[in-house]
Amino acid sequence: MDANNFNTYRNTTGPVAYSRPAARPFRRLRPLETPATGAHLITPWLGFAHHGIYVGEGRVIHYGALVYDIIRKPVEEVSLETFCGGRPVFVVQHDSLPFAVSEVIERARSRLGESRYRLLTNNCEHFVEWCLYDEHRSFQVNRALDFPRFMGERVQNAVARFALRVFAVFRGSTAKN
Repeated sequence: MDANNFNTYRNTTGPVAYSRPAARPFRRLRPLETPATGAHLITPWLGFAHHGIYVGEGRVIHYGALVYDIIRKPVEEVSLETFCGGRPVFVVQHDSLPFAVSEVIERARSRLGESRYRLLTNNCEHFVEWCLYDEHRSFQVNRALDFPRFMGERVQNAVARFALRVFAVFRGSTAKN
């Protein structure tokens, strides 16, 4: 992917909840713009980003499962219009990839028909990261799984601060007696 033709899109309204490394900016695909072959595409869907690989000629390979693991569909090659379902499409920039574009597409096509979608362990982002980096990972899943720990730490800290204040008030009132 040509990084020189890629301007970082700063999304201030937040239609794409995509947790990504800071080195992976994305930008909205302009109307009638054709993404580069091998491009990593995302489209917002129910608060998350749906991922796919653009393989040229208006086609995208993606894990077709949607509706939070309720409807499981295989890895499939579909039109760009089917992939985005009328939602905006964003192109994710990757500074360097270990595979040539032709290899990325070959890897994506090697999994066509695979029907092992699992929301937390084998979703569309896992698929795209494997095609691009040979790494089975999902930044969205990691972020979602970190949220309860993050909130738990916040609650624990708030309770501790409250207990210290109560203790200080109690200690102050007993010192006066």
